[in-house]
Amino acid sequence: MKPIIVGYDPGTTAAIAILDTKGRILLLKSKRGFKKSEIINLITEIGKPLMIAGDKHPLPKSVEKLASSLGCKAYHPIKTLSVSEKEKVVNEFAGKIKDEHEKDALASAIKAFNAYSKVFEKTENLLSSIGMNELYEKVIYLVISGEVENINGAVNRLLTDFRKNQEIPRVSKVVEKEYSNKVIKELKERIKILENDVIILKKYNQSLKGKLKEDGDKF
Repeated sequence: MKPIIVGYDPGTTAAIAILDTKGRILLLKSKRGFKKSEIINLITEIGKPLMIAGDKHPLPKSVEKLASSLGCKAYHPIKTLSVSEKEKVVNEFAGKIKDEHEKDALASAIKAFNAYSKVFEKTENLLSSIGMNELYEKVIYLVISGEVENINGAVNRLLTDFRKNQEIPRVSKVVEKEYSNKVIKELKERIKILENDVIILKKYNQSLKGKLKEDGDKF
């Protein structure tokens, strides 16, 4: 699913702002009596959150609980955002904001995006340079969650998981006697695909290590 950043302003009238990893607004909505279940449904319909952000330090419990419910990290600014700072942060999108709640939610999301924008950009550029853009979502989740130290660590994790989840079966003589030639042919083709996938990931891992060594890229 698409990785997203969510800004959340809780309260009697609550608001959420959802950005993609390029900082584009995917959703900005406020509502009186905004139920948690509604908020979760809206978020998960759009993508998989990397983080739920608030504009206060420390974060309100409701923001932390929403992050926990969605299985992602909670983000807070170094200090509570002032009114003037929020105005400055959301200025570019002023025409899209309906009320103060949406402004607070959007400011939260933008601050979180800005904190990680270089990670998003470096990850995309590096994967693009070695022709592996399709791994972006999986890699960025691992890096932002803190499960791995850097992109290379993310690839190593993906390779390990692949090996665990895609055990390559062996076709014995006994099996060949029990199944039709068509089934055996399909099974062998599947084995070949799995073996090729492992080879591709290994080559990618080697290529990535070389690229990281050249650029000195570590997060």
